[in-house]
Amino acid sequence: MAGPVDTTVLVTPSRFRRSLELVGVDPGVDAVLALTTPTAGSDLVPEVGAAQLPAPIAVAVMDQVEVVRLLRGPGGDFPPVPAYAYAECAVRALGHAARYDTWRATPPGRVPDLEGLRQDRARKLVAGVLASPPRGGWLALDSPWSCSAAPDAACKRRSLIITSHLHIAGGACHLATAPGAGC
Repeated sequence: MAGPVDTTVLVTPSRFRRSLELVGVDPGVDAVLALTTPTAGSDLVPEVGAAQLPAPIAVAVMDQVEVVRLLRGPGGDFPPVPAYAYAECAVRALGHAARYDTWRATPPGRVPDLEGLRQDRARKLVAGVLASPPRGGWLALDSPWSCSAAPDAACKRRSLIITSHLHIAGGACHLATAPGAGC
């Protein structure tokens, strides 16, 4: 399938629906944008809702009063088709749907395994600071903590702030460090 498919004004409603279905099953088609305009001979809008397509579809109905509405097909086997009063809105919606689909298809990331972290010690440190004062505060520079097994000079000079907004969940302890900290 290539380029736009023009069914012309003389298309019957059933042929229009069949055209949509044929275009929608083509493996080279990512989405279908149907444009309809009223004619004296037929109303194609119900056929868009009745078409059964595996590809996403949106329709621009040129005489539609509502900015957007949903066209439901008979039986409810397929999701309703969004119908827009303007083609630009339909194209924008298909673009959003495509970006959302790409995002959903992206494999989830993973938390890196960082060597040398002492999660138990970090949990105790956070719990102690949050206990007194109850809303957290600054950790003193001379506090008995280190950020690695062999802390360097930058770690010793760094300040650490712990607030009640820290999250300790799933075995990870997240500490908010001062800007510019190098560890």
